[in-house]
Amino acid sequence: MNYIFLTPIIASILNFLSLVFMCQLNFKKINNRIIISFVIGFVYIFSVCLKEMRLEYGVIHIGIYIALSFISWNIYMLSATAQRIRILIEIYQKDKFKLKEVLDLYNTKEIYENRLKRLIDLNYIVINEDRSITIVNKKFLLINKVLNIFRSLIYNQKY
Repeated sequence: MNYIFLTPIIASILNFLSLVFMCQLNFKKINNRIIISFVIGFVYIFSVCLKEMRLEYGVIHIGIYIALSFISWNIYMLSATAQRIRILIEIYQKDKFKLKEVLDLYNTKEIYENRLKRLIDLNYIVINEDRSITIVNKKFLLINKVLNIFRSLIYNQKY
């Protein structure tokens, strides 16, 4: 069976894995990581195109690869971007913003209170009368384990 149609997906997986691997090697500049990972996937697609495909299929596969790469980079960069956007929105809304105010936005007590409130609203936890916390819905633990595996692969740390 011919698996040529999987070429952009395989290239995107190579792209993402090389991005993760470079993170583990502590490449400092994200631009270099993105360019190198993109080139790795592109070389794979190009080599398959030269051997197995006509030009128009190669162009389609490259277009699909670029789209899939864009999606994976955005997923990879999502968490850091959300914090930066929140800071920029706060600065824009207040016109003048002092550094202390920015640091107060990320007050850990407030962050944990908000997270606990969300967990209570989603019926994941309950605060008992003695102020202890009990997990009610354990479905999220599987999601947490999967995310921790990805974090440990990407950032080379145990969670």
